[in-house]
Amino acid sequence: MPCLRVISGGSVSAEELSDRAKKLTRQRAYYVKKKRTLLEQQTQRTATAFNPDDFIGRHRDLKVAETEALHLYNDLKDHAAKLMGEIAIRKGCTIRELHTDYEIAPDM
Repeated sequence: MPCLRVISGGSVSAEELSDRAKKLTRQRAYYVKKKRTLLEQQTQRTATAFNPDDFIGRHRDLKVAETEALHLYNDLKDHAAKLMGEIAIRKGCTIRELHTDYEIAPDM
């Protein structure tokens, strides 16, 4: 994300600084909205991909179904970890603090 540069050898009017600040605010809002949209799309894809009956029903061998279920569980857990990381970044705290705030038992 771009930031204001110090301009040497001249003065910058308050109006110009104000215009630059407004532009940066608009750019930041655009990038935040874009990131939020991407996260929502990823969450939606993950939510629609999970249907336990689909993979248990099509496998006769329980071991294969259990292995596939474990892979799916790990994928969902990875996505949840990414989302927790994004929330922590936006709140400016650690993931451990989020676990405490939301009363989630951290993995040991």
